[in-house]
Amino acid sequence: MVGVDGTDDLQRLFGGDEIVFVCFTDPDLFTDAGQGRVSELSNRLMDVPGVDVDSMQSIVRTVEIANVPIFSSRREQLLDFSRRVILGDDGQTTAVAFRIKDQKDSPVSRAQTLAEINRVAAAAPFETYVVGEPVLVHDMFRYAEEDGEWMGWAASILLVLVILFFLRSLRAVVLPFIIVQCAIVWTKAVLFHSRMQLSMVSSILGSLVTIIGVSTVVYMSLFYNNLRAEMDRAKAFRQTIRIIGMDVFWVCLTTAAGFGAQLSSHLHPVQSFGLTMVIGSLLVLVAMFLVLPGGFLIGPEREQPQRPRGEQ
Repeated sequence: MVGVDGTDDLQRLFGGDEIVFVCFTDPDLFTDAGQGRVSELSNRLMDVPGVDVDSMQSIVRTVEIANVPIFSSRREQLLDFSRRVILGDDGQTTAVAFRIKDQKDSPVSRAQTLAEINRVAAAAPFETYVVGEPVLVHDMFRYAEEDGEWMGWAASILLVLVILFFLRSLRAVVLPFIIVQCAIVWTKAVLFHSRMQLSMVSSILGSLVTIIGVSTVVYMSLFYNNLRAEMDRAKAFRQTIRIIGMDVFWVCLTTAAGFGAQLSSHLHPVQSFGLTMVIGSLLVLVAMFLVLPGGFLIGPEREQPQRPRGEQ
Protein backbone atom coordinates (compact mmCIF):
# COMPACT_ATOMS: atom_id res chain seq x y z
CA MET A 1 0.00 0.00 0.00
CA VAL A 2 1.28 3.47 -0.83
CA GLY A 3 -0.09 6.21 1.38
CA VAL A 4 2.45 8.86 2.38
CA ASP A 5 6.10 9.38 1.57
CA GLY A 6 8.21 6.80 3.38
CA THR A 7 5.68 3.98 3.52
CA ASP A 8 7.45 2.07 0.76
CA ASP A 9 10.78 2.41 2.63
CA LEU A 10 9.23 1.18 5.88
CA GLN A 11 7.78 -1.87 4.17
CA ARG A 12 11.09 -2.58 2.43
CA LEU A 13 13.06 -2.37 5.70
CA PHE A 14 10.64 -3.98 8.15
CA GLY A 15 8.17 -5.85 5.96
CA GLY A 16 4.49 -5.16 5.48
CA ASP A 17 2.07 -6.63 8.02
CA GLU A 18 -0.37 -7.97 5.43
CA ILE A 19 -2.11 -10.05 8.10
CA VAL A 20 -5.65 -11.37 7.80
CA PHE A 21 -7.71 -12.73 10.69
CA VAL A 22 -10.61 -15.10 10.08
CA CYS A 23 -12.53 -14.83 13.35
CA PHE A 24 -15.46 -16.75 14.80
CA THR A 25 -17.00 -17.87 18.09
CA ASP A 26 -17.36 -21.55 18.94
CA PRO A 27 -18.78 -22.50 22.38
CA ASP A 28 -17.14 -25.93 21.99
CA LEU A 29 -13.78 -24.53 20.92
CA PHE A 30 -11.65 -26.70 23.22
CA THR A 31 -13.43 -29.96 22.49
CA ASP A 32 -12.12 -32.39 19.90
CA ALA A 33 -14.92 -31.38 17.53
CA GLY A 34 -14.14 -27.70 18.01
CA GLN A 35 -10.45 -28.20 17.37
CA GLY A 36 -11.32 -30.24 14.29
CA ARG A 37 -13.39 -27.36 12.89
CA VAL A 38 -10.51 -24.94 13.40
CA SER A 39 -8.09 -27.35 11.70
CA GLU A 40 -10.45 -27.84 8.75
CA LEU A 41 -10.82 -24.09 8.29
CA SER A 42 -7.03 -23.62 8.49
CA ASN A 43 -6.44 -26.32 5.88
CA ARG A 44 -8.97 -24.78 3.49
CA LEU A 45 -7.39 -21.35 3.90
CA MET A 46 -3.95 -22.83 3.14
CA ASP A 47 -5.27 -23.85 -0.28
CA VAL A 48 -6.20 -20.26 -1.18
CA PRO A 49 -3.80 -18.83 -3.84
CA GLY A 50 -1.86 -15.87 -2.47
CA VAL A 51 -1.88 -17.01 1.17
CA ASP A 52 1.50 -17.47 2.88
CA VAL A 53 1.08 -21.04 4.13
CA ASP A 54 4.10 -20.87 6.48
CA SER A 55 2.56 -17.96 8.39
CA MET A 56 -0.69 -19.78 9.29
CA GLN A 57 -1.43 -19.61 13.03
CA SER A 58 -4.38 -21.02 14.99
CA ILE A 59 -5.25 -22.05 18.52
CA VAL A 60 -4.90 -25.71 17.53
CA ARG A 61 -1.09 -25.65 17.78
CA THR A 62 -1.23 -24.02 21.21
CA VAL A 63 -3.73 -26.58 22.48
CA GLU A 64 -1.58 -29.43 21.15
CA ILE A 65 1.41 -28.12 23.11
CA ALA A 66 -0.72 -27.54 26.22
CA ASN A 67 -1.95 -31.13 26.05
CA VAL A 68 1.58 -32.53 26.24
CA PRO A 69 1.90 -34.05 29.76
CA ILE A 70 5.03 -32.07 30.59
CA PHE A 71 3.20 -28.79 29.93
CA SER A 72 -0.25 -29.73 31.29
CA SER A 73 0.32 -27.88 34.57
CA ARG A 74 1.11 -24.72 32.58
CA ARG A 75 -1.92 -24.96 30.29
CA GLU A 76 -3.45 -21.57 31.26
CA GLN A 77 -0.12 -19.77 30.98
CA LEU A 78 0.37 -21.23 27.49
CA LEU A 79 -3.12 -20.16 26.46
CA ASP A 80 -2.41 -16.64 27.74
CA PHE A 81 0.30 -16.32 25.09
CA SER A 82 -2.45 -16.57 22.45
CA ARG A 83 -5.06 -14.54 24.30
CA ARG A 84 -6.19 -11.31 22.60
CA VAL A 85 -4.31 -12.37 19.46
CA ILE A 86 -5.91 -15.58 18.26
CA LEU A 87 -7.95 -16.31 21.41
CA GLY A 88 -10.57 -14.07 23.00
CA ASP A 89 -10.99 -13.42 26.72
CA ASP A 90 -14.25 -15.38 26.68
CA GLY A 91 -12.41 -18.59 25.78
CA GLN A 92 -14.78 -19.16 22.87
CA THR A 93 -13.74 -16.57 20.27
CA THR A 94 -10.72 -17.43 18.16
CA ALA A 95 -9.08 -16.54 14.86
CA VAL A 96 -7.02 -18.17 12.17
CA ALA A 97 -4.29 -15.64 11.37
CA PHE A 98 -2.02 -15.62 8.34
CA ARG A 99 -0.12 -13.33 6.02
CA ILE A 100 -0.96 -12.58 2.40
CA LYS A 101 1.87 -12.73 -0.09
CA ASP A 102 3.15 -9.56 -1.70
CA GLN A 103 1.31 -8.86 -4.93
CA LYS A 104 4.45 -9.37 -7.02
CA ASP A 105 4.93 -12.84 -5.49
CA SER A 106 1.29 -13.91 -5.56
CA PRO A 107 -0.01 -16.09 -8.43
CA VAL A 108 -3.31 -14.17 -8.42
CA SER A 109 -4.42 -10.62 -7.72
CA ARG A 110 -5.09 -9.34 -4.21
CA ALA A 111 -8.79 -9.03 -5.03
CA GLN A 112 -8.97 -12.70 -6.06
CA THR A 113 -7.16 -13.83 -2.90
CA LEU A 114 -9.49 -11.87 -0.61
CA ALA A 115 -12.56 -13.02 -2.53
CA GLU A 116 -11.53 -16.66 -2.10
CA ILE A 117 -10.80 -16.12 1.61
CA ASN A 118 -14.29 -14.64 2.04
CA ARG A 119 -15.79 -17.59 0.17
CA VAL A 120 -14.03 -20.10 2.43
CA ALA A 121 -15.08 -18.14 5.53
CA ALA A 122 -18.70 -17.94 4.37
CA ALA A 123 -18.79 -21.74 3.93
CA ALA A 124 -17.78 -22.32 7.57
CA PRO A 125 -20.46 -23.82 9.87
CA PHE A 126 -20.43 -20.73 12.13
CA GLU A 127 -20.69 -16.97 11.66
CA THR A 128 -17.27 -15.82 10.53
CA TYR A 129 -15.62 -12.42 10.08
CA VAL A 130 -12.64 -11.62 7.84
CA VAL A 131 -10.64 -8.64 9.11
CA GLY A 132 -7.17 -7.14 8.83
CA GLU A 133 -5.31 -4.29 7.16
CA PRO A 134 -5.33 -5.69 3.59
CA VAL A 135 -9.05 -6.43 3.88
CA LEU A 136 -9.77 -2.92 5.15
CA VAL A 137 -7.71 -1.22 2.44
CA HIS A 138 -9.16 -3.35 -0.37
CA ASP A 139 -12.77 -2.82 0.77
CA MET A 140 -12.19 0.89 1.30
CA PHE A 141 -10.95 1.35 -2.26
CA ARG A 142 -13.72 -0.86 -3.67
CA TYR A 143 -16.46 1.04 -1.87
CA ALA A 144 -14.94 4.39 -2.84
CA GLU A 145 -14.82 3.32 -6.48
CA GLU A 146 -18.40 2.05 -6.39
CA ASP A 147 -19.59 5.25 -4.70
CA GLY A 148 -17.72 7.37 -7.22
CA GLU A 149 -19.28 5.47 -10.10
CA TRP A 150 -22.73 5.79 -8.52
CA MET A 151 -22.24 9.54 -8.04
CA GLY A 152 -21.22 9.89 -11.68
CA TRP A 153 -24.37 8.14 -12.93
CA ALA A 154 -26.59 10.00 -10.44
CA ALA A 155 -25.12 13.34 -11.56
CA SER A 156 -25.59 12.38 -15.22
CA ILE A 157 -29.25 11.41 -14.74
CA LEU A 158 -30.07 14.59 -12.84
CA LEU A 159 -28.32 16.71 -15.45
CA VAL A 160 -30.16 14.91 -18.26
CA LEU A 161 -33.50 15.77 -16.63
CA VAL A 162 -32.51 19.40 -16.13
CA ILE A 163 -31.19 19.76 -19.69
CA LEU A 164 -34.29 18.18 -21.21
CA PHE A 165 -36.56 20.44 -19.20
CA PHE A 166 -34.76 23.72 -19.92
CA LEU A 167 -33.30 23.18 -23.41
CA ARG A 168 -35.93 20.76 -24.79
CA SER A 169 -33.26 19.25 -27.05
CA LEU A 170 -32.21 15.60 -27.22
CA ARG A 171 -28.98 16.65 -28.96
CA ALA A 172 -28.05 18.79 -25.95
CA VAL A 173 -28.38 15.67 -23.78
CA VAL A 174 -26.51 13.21 -26.00
CA LEU A 175 -23.49 15.40 -26.74
CA PRO A 176 -22.42 16.04 -23.11
CA PHE A 177 -22.91 12.34 -22.34
CA ILE A 178 -20.65 11.28 -25.23
CA ILE A 179 -17.98 13.84 -24.33
CA VAL A 180 -17.98 12.89 -20.63
CA GLN A 181 -17.79 9.15 -21.33
CA CYS A 182 -14.98 9.66 -23.85
CA ALA A 183 -13.00 11.72 -21.35
CA ILE A 184 -13.50 9.17 -18.56
CA VAL A 185 -12.56 6.16 -20.73
CA TRP A 186 -9.52 7.92 -22.18
CA THR A 187 -8.37 9.04 -18.71
CA LYS A 188 -8.59 5.48 -17.37
CA ALA A 189 -6.75 4.24 -20.46
CA VAL A 190 -3.92 6.73 -19.87
CA LEU A 191 -3.69 5.68 -16.21
CA PHE A 192 -3.68 2.00 -17.16
CA HIS A 193 -0.98 2.29 -19.81
CA SER A 194 1.18 4.44 -17.52
CA ARG A 195 0.76 1.75 -14.80
CA MET A 196 -0.89 4.19 -12.43
CA GLN A 197 -3.83 3.30 -10.18
CA LEU A 198 -6.89 5.27 -9.16
CA SER A 199 -6.47 6.17 -5.50
CA MET A 200 -9.41 6.32 -3.11
CA VAL A 201 -9.73 10.07 -3.75
CA SER A 202 -9.33 9.79 -7.53
CA SER A 203 -12.25 7.37 -7.74
CA ILE A 204 -14.66 10.34 -7.94
CA LEU A 205 -13.22 11.07 -11.40
CA GLY A 206 -16.52 10.32 -13.15
CA SER A 207 -18.66 12.73 -11.19
CA LEU A 208 -16.17 15.62 -11.47
CA VAL A 209 -15.58 15.13 -15.20
CA THR A 210 -19.36 15.00 -15.66
CA ILE A 211 -19.72 18.40 -14.01
CA ILE A 212 -16.92 19.93 -16.10
CA GLY A 213 -18.05 18.46 -19.42
CA VAL A 214 -21.79 18.98 -19.07
CA SER A 215 -21.63 22.56 -17.81
CA THR A 216 -19.32 23.59 -20.66
CA VAL A 217 -21.29 21.87 -23.43
CA VAL A 218 -24.63 23.15 -22.13
CA TYR A 219 -23.28 26.70 -22.12
CA MET A 220 -22.18 26.29 -25.73
CA SER A 221 -25.56 24.78 -26.64
CA LEU A 222 -27.41 27.76 -25.17
CA PHE A 223 -25.18 30.19 -27.06
CA TYR A 224 -25.62 28.19 -30.27
CA ASN A 225 -29.42 28.11 -29.91
CA ASN A 226 -29.56 31.86 -29.51
CA LEU A 227 -27.57 32.33 -32.73
CA ARG A 228 -29.75 29.83 -34.62
CA ALA A 229 -32.65 32.25 -34.41
CA GLU A 230 -30.77 34.48 -36.89
CA MET A 231 -28.34 32.19 -38.75
CA ASP A 232 -28.15 28.77 -40.37
CA ARG A 233 -26.61 25.98 -38.31
CA ALA A 234 -23.13 26.01 -39.91
CA LYS A 235 -22.73 29.75 -39.52
CA ALA A 236 -24.17 29.66 -36.00
CA PHE A 237 -21.67 26.95 -34.99
CA ARG A 238 -18.70 28.84 -36.47
CA GLN A 239 -19.83 31.99 -34.66
CA THR A 240 -20.18 30.05 -31.40
CA ILE A 241 -16.62 28.72 -31.69
CA ARG A 242 -15.27 32.12 -32.69
CA ILE A 243 -16.88 33.98 -29.81
CA ILE A 244 -16.72 31.56 -26.86
CA GLY A 245 -14.32 28.86 -28.12
CA MET A 246 -11.32 30.56 -26.49
CA ASP A 247 -13.30 31.01 -23.26
CA VAL A 248 -14.04 27.28 -23.15
CA PHE A 249 -10.38 26.52 -23.86
CA TRP A 250 -9.20 28.65 -20.93
CA VAL A 251 -11.88 27.27 -18.62
CA CYS A 252 -10.61 23.72 -19.20
CA LEU A 253 -6.99 24.85 -18.97
CA THR A 254 -7.43 26.80 -15.72
CA THR A 255 -9.44 23.91 -14.25
CA ALA A 256 -6.57 21.56 -15.07
CA ALA A 257 -4.08 24.05 -13.61
CA GLY A 258 -6.12 24.26 -10.40
CA PHE A 259 -6.08 20.51 -9.97
CA GLY A 260 -2.41 20.48 -10.99
CA ALA A 261 -1.54 22.54 -7.90
CA GLN A 262 -2.15 19.39 -5.87
CA LEU A 263 0.88 17.76 -7.49
CA SER A 264 3.00 19.78 -5.04
CA SER A 265 1.55 17.79 -2.12
CA HIS A 266 3.70 15.23 -0.31
CA LEU A 267 0.70 12.89 0.08
CA HIS A 268 0.42 10.27 -2.63
CA PRO A 269 -3.43 10.18 -2.73
CA VAL A 270 -3.55 13.95 -3.18
CA GLN A 271 -0.94 13.81 -5.95
CA SER A 272 -2.84 10.98 -7.62
CA PHE A 273 -6.09 12.90 -7.43
CA GLY A 274 -4.50 16.04 -8.89
CA LEU A 275 -2.82 14.19 -11.77
CA THR A 276 -5.98 12.22 -12.58
CA MET A 277 -8.11 15.36 -12.73
CA VAL A 278 -5.51 17.24 -14.81
CA ILE A 279 -5.65 14.44 -17.39
CA GLY A 280 -9.45 14.31 -17.21
CA SER A 281 -9.89 18.08 -17.59
CA LEU A 282 -7.61 18.25 -20.62
CA LEU A 283 -9.26 15.23 -22.24
CA VAL A 284 -12.65 16.90 -21.89
CA LEU A 285 -11.25 19.62 -24.13
CA VAL A 286 -9.94 17.04 -26.62
CA ALA A 287 -13.28 15.21 -26.64
CA MET A 288 -15.14 18.47 -27.29
CA PHE A 289 -12.84 19.28 -30.19
CA LEU A 290 -13.52 15.88 -31.77
CA VAL A 291 -17.22 15.48 -31.00
CA LEU A 292 -18.87 18.91 -31.11
CA PRO A 293 -18.49 19.76 -34.83
CA GLY A 294 -20.23 16.60 -35.98
CA GLY A 295 -22.55 16.68 -32.98
CA PHE A 296 -23.90 20.11 -33.82
CA LEU A 297 -23.93 19.85 -37.63
CA ILE A 298 -24.75 16.22 -38.49
CA GLY A 299 -28.32 15.00 -38.60
CA PRO A 300 -31.72 16.69 -38.87
CA GLU A 301 -32.56 19.80 -36.92
CA ARG A 302 -35.58 22.07 -36.67
CA GLU A 303 -35.48 25.10 -38.92
CA GLN A 304 -36.56 27.26 -35.99
CA PRO A 305 -35.34 25.79 -32.71
CA GLN A 306 -37.62 26.08 -29.68
CA ARG A 307 -36.77 28.82 -27.26
CA PRO A 308 -35.24 27.36 -24.10
CA ARG A 309 -37.43 27.38 -21.01
CA GLY A 310 -34.50 28.85 -19.14
CA GLU A 311 -35.15 32.22 -20.79
CA GLN A 312 -38.52 32.34 -19.10
